[in-house]
Amino acid sequence: MKIDLAGPKQRGFAMGLNEAAGYGAVAITALATGYIAEQAGLRPEPFFLGIAYVGLASVFLFLCRRDAPPMPITRASNRAATNDTHKQSLSTKEIFILTSFRDKAFRRVHKLAPRQQSE
Repeated sequence: MKIDLAGPKQRGFAMGLNEAAGYGAVAITALATGYIAEQAGLRPEPFFLGIAYVGLASVFLFLCRRDAPPMPITRASNRAATNDTHKQSLSTKEIFILTSFRDKAFRRVHKLAPRQQSE
């Protein structure tokens, strides 16, 4: 959701923040459960942290939730409108030709993808 809220120019930055926050949370949780397991044993105390996370997330969801702004919804409807130029049901062969040769965005992705060296 952060990526949708950031807009096209800041999308990479928002993606990086999202990844960093996720990996940071996993690292902090691993550290905390390791400490709890060292102090109290393996069962059931380390699992209480997960239960606390679920409880806090539920409270946060119900108290702080708000509807998505119209910007991502508008962007999604515009994308759907531009995709209507293609036929609704494409065969596998047509999809392969479209994504490999005709669509410029996909051609650019293939060119930017790193090539693996075979030994």
